[in-house]
Amino acid sequence: MNRFNKGFVYFICMVSAMGGLLFGYDWVVIGGAKPFYEVFFGIADNPSMQGAAMSIALVGCLIGAMTAGILADRFGRKMLLSLAAFIFVTSAYATGVFSDFNRFIAAFERAGIPARFVDVRTFEFDGERLIDPADGTQIHAIYRRAVTSEILQHPGECDALIDAVAAGKVCLIGHFRTTVVHSKMVNVALFDERTRAFLTPEECAFIDRTVPRTYRLRADNAALDLDDVLSRKDAWIVKPEDDYGAHGVYPGVDFDQESWERTVRDNLDRGYIAQEFYQPAHVDIVLPEHVEGQDPCRVESWQSMPGFYQYNGRVAGLYCRLGQEGVIALDHGGLCSCSFKVDC
Repeated sequence: MNRFNKGFVYFICMVSAMGGLLFGYDWVVIGGAKPFYEVFFGIADNPSMQGAAMSIALVGCLIGAMTAGILADRFGRKMLLSLAAFIFVTSAYATGVFSDFNRFIAAFERAGIPARFVDVRTFEFDGERLIDPADGTQIHAIYRRAVTSEILQHPGECDALIDAVAAGKVCLIGHFRTTVVHSKMVNVALFDERTRAFLTPEECAFIDRTVPRTYRLRADNAALDLDDVLSRKDAWIVKPEDDYGAHGVYPGVDFDQESWERTVRDNLDRGYIAQEFYQPAHVDIVLPEHVEGQDPCRVESWQSMPGFYQYNGRVAGLYCRLGQEGVIALDHGGLCSCSFKVDC
C-alpha cells in the first residue's frame, strides 16, 4: 500500500483554493478600478476597448489552460509553477511600489535634490531641525500631499511638522494657510456682516457680482432660506464645508425632486454648506480619444470650469476641467484639458 503525506496534500489543496479565491478578489479589484483606468487610458467612450480590458485576464486563463499540459510534459510542472509564482510575485511587488511619489522623487533626484516620501506622523522636531527618525536625516523642505482636513483628523500625531512650520524651520510647499481659500467656509465669510464691515463698498459689490451666495446648511441658520433650497433644486448645490476630490458634492441638477429633498435633509447640521448653483459655460472640444467607427475629429459641447494658479500675486498657470454632469471631476466622466496662454 502506497503511503502519502496527508498534510502535504491538504497544503496543496489549500494553496489551489487560495489561488481561485485570490483570482476572484483580483477580479473585484479590477471592477472597482474600472472607472479610473478607463479615463487614464482614454477608453471611457470606446466599448470595444472597455470589453477587452475587462476580459483580457480571462483570455490569458484560456490560453494557459490550453497550453499548460503541453508545456508541463515538455518542461515539467515544477518549472512552470516556479515561473508562474515568480511572475505573480514580481507583478504584485511592482504594482505595490509604483506611485506618483516615486516619479516625483526621481525627478527631484535628477535635478540633484535628495528626496524621499515620509509619513508626516513620523517626523521629530528638536526645536531647530525637523528630522526623519528612520535615519536621522534633516528635512529642509516639504512638498505636502497630506491635506489639512486629514491632518486635523489625527490630533497630536502631526505636532512635529506643525511646530517646525510655525517656528519657520522648514519650508512647506502647500502651506497650511492655503486651507483658508480651499475651505468652502471662506465663501460663507465673504457674505458675513462682520466681514462686510471692513470691506469697501467696491469690494462688497465685486463679491456680490462674482461669488455665489453660500450658507452653512444648518437648521438654526437664519440667513439660509431652507425652503428655497428644498424647492428649487436646480438653483442649489450642497457641499462639505472642507473636503476635496468632489467627495460628498450634490448638485440639485443631478437629482429628482424627492431624492434632492432627502439629500438636503440628510446633510442638515452635518458640516455642509448650501451654495447657489450657476451653470458653467459650455465650450466646443475635440474629444481626445478616437471611438472606432466615429469621426476622429468629433466636436462636442462640454461644461468648462477653468482655474488659475497664482504665484507671488500674479497668474502663473491655468487648469481647466471639463464635464457633462453637475459635478465636474474625473470620476464623474470629466476631463482635464490642455490650457495655453496666448499673448495678444
